[in-house]
Amino acid sequence: MSTDLTLELINPTGEIANYVQAIWLAQSHKRGETWLPSDGATGFIFPLRGLVSFNDNPLTAPFYLQPIAIQSSKVNYSEQACFFGIRFKPAGLAFLKTLQHPIANPNNILPLLNTLQTSANLTALLRLLEPILNTPIPRHNSILHTQILLEHIVSMTPLEQAYAQTPIGKRQLERQVKTHCGITPKHLARIYRVRLAKQKLRETPDINIAQLALDCGYADQSHLIREFKTIFQITPAKYTKRLKAADTTLPAAR
Repeated sequence: MSTDLTLELINPTGEIANYVQAIWLAQSHKRGETWLPSDGATGFIFPLRGLVSFNDNPLTAPFYLQPIAIQSSKVNYSEQACFFGIRFKPAGLAFLKTLQHPIANPNNILPLLNTLQTSANLTALLRLLEPILNTPIPRHNSILHTQILLEHIVSMTPLEQAYAQTPIGKRQLERQVKTHCGITPKHLARIYRVRLAKQKLRETPDINIAQLALDCGYADQSHLIREFKTIFQITPAKYTKRLKAADTTLPAAR
């Protein structure tokens, strides 16, 4: 996130952590821009004050449903803007809708907004969300099996190996992931492979791109560059240049 923006974030624990990756609250100090990285997931954004736009589309109250993130997304904000969000894991929102969990319906969260207007901080937000986050989640075997595959993909298990480690058939898994995640397992694996490349660049900005491609399982350097630009909307070289210019604190982290 930009240094113009204060971001408070927490990763939930308990059963809900299987579906929700983060709850966050952002407050701007001046007008600015940041980028949300691609992760193959979706989420809700609730604008509290100021102006916020997502890929140049203004966010209007009471909430905004982010599309499935197959590319990095640009967020612009005005001075003194405040907005918070719930970020689901890949397919997490669809799973929770199937299970009729209250956090999957933003209308259950809207009554909290008046309180947050006067006390906009993550501690207050979590306190208000606690009853919803702790709602019991029923067991659903089909969802559990699909989650196993998704967890393998996110942890960079080779796709065919991930299928083999999941206790239902490949074709059935492919249909379920496409239905719940909105993209295929192969597409999700592409996203997480290039996320690995980005992480390695952040850790070692001077790494040779050809070596990075080899380390991350790409056919060659050109393949990595194409995938990086497609998903993060920036080339590895430009991303590295920004990392070095900001001393690992990127003003527009994608």
